[in-house]
Amino acid sequence: LRPSYPVYCLRPDVLAASARRFISQFPGTVLYAVKCNPHPLVLSALYKGGIRHFDTASLAEIAQISDSFDDAHTYFMHPVKARAVIKSAYKVYGVRHFVVDHQDELTKVIEEAGAPGNTIIVRVNTPPAEDTLYHLAAKFGAAPDAAAELMRAASARGCAVGLSFHVGSQCCSPRAYLSALELLGGVIDKAGVQPACIDVGGGFPSAYVNRPVPPLDDFMAAIRQGLKQLKLSPTVDIFAEPGRALVAHGCSLLTQVQLR
Repeated sequence: LRPSYPVYCLRPDVLAASARRFISQFPGTVLYAVKCNPHPLVLSALYKGGIRHFDTASLAEIAQISDSFDDAHTYFMHPVKARAVIKSAYKVYGVRHFVVDHQDELTKVIEEAGAPGNTIIVRVNTPPAEDTLYHLAAKFGAAPDAAAELMRAASARGCAVGLSFHVGSQCCSPRAYLSALELLGGVIDKAGVQPACIDVGGGFPSAYVNRPVPPLDDFMAAIRQGLKQLKLSPTVDIFAEPGRALVAHGCSLLTQVQLR
């Protein structure tokens, strides 16, 4: 095969197997981060592998998932959302989980979607982790004290409240997840509000040529240890939002090199 144009290669069995593996190892609910690769064939393969929950960052992604899978659940995990988009996500597509990282966003969500029956997930800013390709700490997330205030404010309005974080893309440090969960423990203590859910975010790495990564088991062990230290109620939902870790090995691009 020597194409004169790029060819997108898809391995659906690999995608489905990746989904099954992550679901079997993670101690909670796995949300695929649609923004990582929203191709319909990719989504279908992950669905075949057992994915029923999706981290969606736009109304277009919410609509795509809702229209594709009757039993899928979408979660609005972008910290910045337009009012009309919040309203449509809530009224048209039945979204009930919304991420916020500042007071203005909390106000928007409550005014457009109401409070009872909705879960506000406060995204906490975690320190940059070592051995991470792309840090998100400068872009999203509330400082711990501000996150505690947001938890109290959302709870006072009648919302269920959760906490989330993102250690950064292609994070090769299992310890980063443990440290982030330890930070969340301090936020919970300051807020005095018991969380309805804990979301450990994404960032799980995939191996590339000459770039090995720790095994997935190491990350799961760190997460389990961190959750155990939080001493959460058994009713607390645990989420993860893998993207790259589910799809990186299931897709590739074959292209011609003209000169080397």
